Amino acid sequence: MKPDNILFICANERSNVERESCGVTHKSFLLSRVFKDECKRRGLQIRLRVTSSGCLGPCNEGPHAVLMPNNLWFQGFTEDDCSAIMDTIEKNIL
Repeated sequence: MKPDNILFICANERSNVERESCGVTHKSFLLSRVFKDECKRRGLQIRLRVTSSGCLGPCNEGPHAVLMPNNLWFQGFTEDDCSAIMDTIEKNIL
């Protein structure tokens, strides 16, 4: 079954280490795992897919994520913010 909503989390990794990137500087691949685990814990897998994406915006404000098709953006979050972000997402997809 195809979910109606997708949370894209920037996992872009720049080879130029002088510039920030969500994947390297902000370790968004770890945040992606937190979101996937939280989605599963809440039983939202039928309605929401969590996946990594390419660059979503200015990495110096990162990490970035966007819920589609709602076009709901999140930026500059940490692992501590993931549960509150999932609360917001859950309200928008149910």
